[in-house]
Amino acid sequence: MGSEHVRMDRVAVWLCTRRTNYGFFDLSYTISICTAYQVNINPSYQTEELRFALNKVGIKALISAPGFKKSNYYMSIAEIIPELVCRAEGRGDISSNVFPNFRHLIIFDEHDRAFR
Repeated sequence: MGSEHVRMDRVAVWLCTRRTNYGFFDLSYTISICTAYQVNINPSYQTEELRFALNKVGIKALISAPGFKKSNYYMSIAEIIPELVCRAEGRGDISSNVFPNFRHLIIFDEHDRAFR
């Protein structure tokens, strides 16, 4: 999360979790150690539902899978935060007019596939 992390920041997690997905538990534990709030986003949310949820909680970071079933999460995120499209991959400190606190997008893919 970097050195600019402040206690009690909100980190949204948009992943499909399985009972045997230990990575999710590691992620949850890491977020709690950083003294941030974890906000779980329903994996079935569409773009407008995601926009509402992220706006309501004021996230600083979003950790997401590339997609779930037929949904492309990155495209949904880029639709509500168009500043992402202009950024090079691997660059943090995103500035968004829609979500003023938002700074980081982390795409978590166990198969290391391209998502753009």
